[in-house]
Amino acid sequence: FSKVFGTFGVIDSIRVTLVMSFWSTLIASMLGIFLGLVLEQTKFPGKKLVVRVNRTLMGAPPVVIGLLTYMLLRKKGPFGALRWVFTIKGMVAAQVLIITPIAVELYIQIGPHGAFDPGVCQEMGADRHQTARLLLREMKNEIYFAVVSGYGRSISEVGAVFLVGGNIKNSTRTMTTA
Repeated sequence: FSKVFGTFGVIDSIRVTLVMSFWSTLIASMLGIFLGLVLEQTKFPGKKLVVRVNRTLMGAPPVVIGLLTYMLLRKKGPFGALRWVFTIKGMVAAQVLIITPIAVELYIQIGPHGAFDPGVCQEMGADRHQTARLLLREMKNEIYFAVVSGYGRSISEVGAVFLVGGNIKNSTRTMTTA
């Protein structure tokens, strides 16, 4: 086994990568689907601004997001009490900040603009929760695409993970930083 993978450091980096990518994709996908649904279904003042900010965050360099996350999580930062710097939890937090805007935007782009019209459900007497459940069921392929896109972004990330995780051997080293 060690002849194939070399040392346990390689196995640990694979483990860290898979754990970090799984949790960050799961959290960001749930947040992205929820926020995308809210943005798609509600009208409020400043909605265009929120969508523009989300699109800007999609294009933000991951290193900038990593630096921001590091500053928020460091000992003297606002979330320093969590002690997540140089941990997998901190790396997941950085990844969630990177992936969530992508999931939100993908959902907004592929949402009810297509064949599914939530207005028809509401006209037929469905309440908001029934409409949302039907929408999620109808959009399962598109949601799958958003989740897979987020996972691809997560598993290949280097900059933010390196800044927040520290690339510590047998602890926070990932496949991309190894």
